[in-house]
Amino acid sequence: MYFAPERVRDAALEIKNDANLVAQLLPATLPEPSKIESAYWLPQNWTSRQRYWFHHTSQGTATIPVPYQWFLALERPELSFSYTKLTDENYLRRLGFIPSPGSKDFAGHAPAYGYHEDAQNGDTANPGWSPSPPENPNALPVGFAILKGGIDPTTGAPYDDQIGLTCAAYHTGHLEYKNVSIRFDGGPAMVNLGEVERAIGLSELAPVVWTAPRWI
Repeated sequence: MYFAPERVRDAALEIKNDANLVAQLLPATLPEPSKIESAYWLPQNWTSRQRYWFHHTSQGTATIPVPYQWFLALERPELSFSYTKLTDENYLRRLGFIPSPGSKDFAGHAPAYGYHEDAQNGDTANPGWSPSPPENPNALPVGFAILKGGIDPTTGAPYDDQIGLTCAAYHTGHLEYKNVSIRFDGGPAMVNLGEVERAIGLSELAPVVWTAPRWI
């Protein structure tokens, strides 16, 4: 049987496109999280509370297209028989995010996340600025912030709180050496935004796929 060259080429392109589609629908192979025994933010002339405020204060954006509570309920886009949250600290570390303590007990957990009081002159450099911790009750990584929903002016019903990434997600860096994480503001982030978008998309799609009726 004779196959015209253009038919062979078209068939090969179709197979390649199908393979690419399948690859996009499968969870990414991410590196395992490294072991971290201690963490330190470099002294950069502000206090730990000032730094934490920058890391989690909303800048008016809701860059993740699901409400905050929905985001917390999403499962990781992995083939598993157990329920594992997308917001698991080690999973988000594998995507390049820097862990951060929750706001409910910031003082108690801050040192474990590198927020040591190593900038005693922070109040001098920024007189009168001693911010209270922003809302981060579920200990999401650096750069995540809650955008409060507000009120619908026509019905008076509350909007859902939203979740998004701030400048801190893109402009905080970290290095790891001998199980020590060294973190600094103003450096390039290591976040894989492409995989972050894909992971969220697959997490949203998974319940639809697994619960859809299967026709035989």
